[in-house]
Amino acid sequence: MAIKHIDLEDKYLPRTKTRDILVQIKIGDAADTVGSYSVFLGTEFISSNKVANLGNKSNVEDKKTTIVVIVPDVLKETNWTSTTVFIKEGASDPQIFGPYKAEVEEHLDTAIFTLKLSHK
Repeated sequence: MAIKHIDLEDKYLPRTKTRDILVQIKIGDAADTVGSYSVFLGTEFISSNKVANLGNKSNVEDKKTTIVVIVPDVLKETNWTSTTVFIKEGASDPQIFGPYKAEVEEHLDTAIFTLKLSHK
């Protein structure tokens, strides 16, 4: 069982000064998709497998958010894996990153998506 690494970079600019920035991850497209993720702000671990609260704009300035998503391929019919990142502040619609997709070589191989978000 092989592991495929997918390195991604993007930018999220906070929309407000005072609202908390919430990060939510969706793994795969099917209901039976499995996986795990962790969110870091700079070198600080924020959360794993639940909504991550990065704090407000002043918390993320001059830092990068790193999101690591581990997605094992579970469908025999296809070797595609995917993840989508949603970032929301207050009542605004979330900004969507992805879906990021990667095809692994064989059934049960694993994709590791690493998304680094700059905030300036």
